[in-house]
Amino acid sequence: MNEPADSSSSLGKLTGILALLGALLVWSSWAIVARWGFANSELDAWDLGFLRFFFAAVCMTPVLIRKGWRGLSWSTILLIAFCAGPGYATFAYAGLEFAPSSHGAALTAGMLPLFTTALAVWMKQTKLTGFLIAGLVLILGAAFAFFLDGLQGAGDLIWLGDLLLICGPALWAVYTVKIKQEKIDAFHATAIVSVIGFLMYLPIYFAVGTPQQLFTTDWKILLAQGLFHGIIVVVFALTLYSHAVTNLGPAITTMSLSIVPGVTAIAAWFILQEPFSQWSRWGVLLDGFGIICVVLAAREQRRTRAKETIPELTPNATNFAIAETSTAN
Repeated sequence: MNEPADSSSSLGKLTGILALLGALLVWSSWAIVARWGFANSELDAWDLGFLRFFFAAVCMTPVLIRKGWRGLSWSTILLIAFCAGPGYATFAYAGLEFAPSSHGAALTAGMLPLFTTALAVWMKQTKLTGFLIAGLVLILGAAFAFFLDGLQGAGDLIWLGDLLLICGPALWAVYTVKIKQEKIDAFHATAIVSVIGFLMYLPIYFAVGTPQQLFTTDWKILLAQGLFHGIIVVVFALTLYSHAVTNLGPAITTMSLSIVPGVTAIAAWFILQEPFSQWSRWGVLLDGFGIICVVLAAREQRRTRAKETIPELTPNATNFAIAETSTAN
C-alpha cells in the first residue's frame, strides 16, 4: 500500500540532492564573477543588482503570468521577494566591494545555516540532533577560518564589508523557511522573486545607484554579468535551491551550502590569484567534516521519519484483530 508513496519520496530525495549539487556549483562561482566584474569595469554593487534582476525578470515574467499568485497573500509575496531579491543581493554585492571573495563565500554560505536552522527549529520544521549540532559547529568554525584568512592584508573597511555580508544570509534564511512553510513550488518562488524583486529594486537603484555607468560600460561585460547573475544565479540556481528545500528540508539544504567557501577559495586561487593560505586550508577541512555530519544528520532524520510512519501494534489493536478473526470464523 505504501510502495507508491515510498517510491515518490525516494525520487523526491534524489532530485533534491541533484538540485542541491547544481545550486552549489553555481553559488561557488558567483562571488568570483562579481569580483571580476568590479575589477574590469566601473560597475558597482547597485549596477550588478540591476543587471541581476533585469535579466531574471525578463526571463521569468511569462512564468509568473501563467502561474499567477495561487492564493498566496501579498504579505508572503512581498516578504519572499524582498528577502531573496533586493534585500539579499544588495547586502551581498555591497559587501564584496569591501571584502575579498573568500569573505563573501564564508560569511554568506557559512552563516546561512546558523540563521536557517534557528528559524526552522523555532518554527518546528526541524529538530536538533547531535549530528546536526556537530555539523553546525564545524561549519561555523570553517566560516571563522575563512574570515581570519580574509583579514590578512585586508583594507580598513573590511569590517563594513563583513557586516553587510552577514545581513544577506539572515534575509535568505527567512526566504528559505517561508517557502517551506507555504509549500511554494520552486519555479513559482523563483518567478515571484525575479519579477516582484525587480519592481522593488527599481526605485532603490534610481534613488541611490548610478544608472549612467551602464551606458559607459562595455556591452560584453554587461551581457556576461547580466546572463550570469540574472539567469544562471537567480533563475537556474534559485529554482534548484527551492526544489532542494522542498524535498530535503531547510536545515539540511542550507548546511550543505557550507561546501561553497572551500570551492570558492580554491577557484579564486586559480582564477583571481587570491592566496590559498593555511587558514583557507583549515576552512576546507572543517567544511568537509561538516558536510559528513550533515549527511549523517539527514540519514538520521530519514530513519526517524520511517519509524514514525510504521504503525505500532498495540495490545488493544492486537485484541481487536483477534476478535475480528474470531467473528469471521
